[in-house]
Amino acid sequence: MVWHSLVNSRAFALFFIVVFVMLPLVSFRRVESLRFSSAISILLAVVFVGISSVLAISALIEGKTNSPRLLPHLDNQVSFFDLFTTVPVIVTAFTFHFNVHPIDWCFELGKPSDMISAVRISLVICVVIYFSIGIFGYLLFEESIMADILVNFDRSSDTASGALLNDMVRLSYALHLMLVFPLLNFSLRANIDEFLFPQKTLLAKDTARFVSLTLIILIFTYLLAIAIPNIWYFFQFVGSTSAVCLAFIFPGAIVLRDTHRISTTKDRIIASTMIILAMNPAAKIKQVL
Repeated sequence: MVWHSLVNSRAFALFFIVVFVMLPLVSFRRVESLRFSSAISILLAVVFVGISSVLAISALIEGKTNSPRLLPHLDNQVSFFDLFTTVPVIVTAFTFHFNVHPIDWCFELGKPSDMISAVRISLVICVVIYFSIGIFGYLLFEESIMADILVNFDRSSDTASGALLNDMVRLSYALHLMLVFPLLNFSLRANIDEFLFPQKTLLAKDTARFVSLTLIILIFTYLLAIAIPNIWYFFQFVGSTSAVCLAFIFPGAIVLRDTHRISTTKDRIIASTMIILAMNPAAKIKQVL
């Protein structure tokens, strides 16, 4: 009985994922080795959108949903700032653009225009996926939609096919997150190594340093995943603090300082706007709370 409860616990499931999924993927020393896992993660995200759209369209055809409301309804229990609860998630996702530089360096695409095209295509794919999930999720669940849409798919379905689709959605998104993590871990590991050992050789050439740093980060991530019961808390905190600084305040400050005298008036206006939006005290306090 004790063994059965242990095997079905959240800590054991995370441990199994860390050892048999995360560890092999984070053991790659070059980022281009993750190209296939990254492609599969994008495919899984598309599967998530596809199943959600099929369920939403089927519900509309069968008349199980009401006409969507175009404007939000605010009552005494809802604040105006609740309309911006997705901002921390979007800001956190935008911060992950730091992977552009190691990817460009490893793949050696040649002309800068090649990497610019790749970044633009990636942004378009991300926008389409975000937009599609939001639209079809709202059409499917209406007023009962949760901040974490996977909670909605956790509910029981009336039919066997509906239950199967719900399980496929949750499984595809879980696999998507597993395959995305190694790419984020690559830049994190490289930055920590450069900060702690600036005079050492490349991390990929030092096996002892590479293995030890990889295991430390992975163990810390595992303990953090157990300590935080809901990832929404992580998105809210990171998206309203460090992610805002990294994605908006620091780049804007660099442009305004302009040590090389290359910033145009348009650049300064955009940089000032970014800093002002990021330092909105009311929105930031609401996001943290």
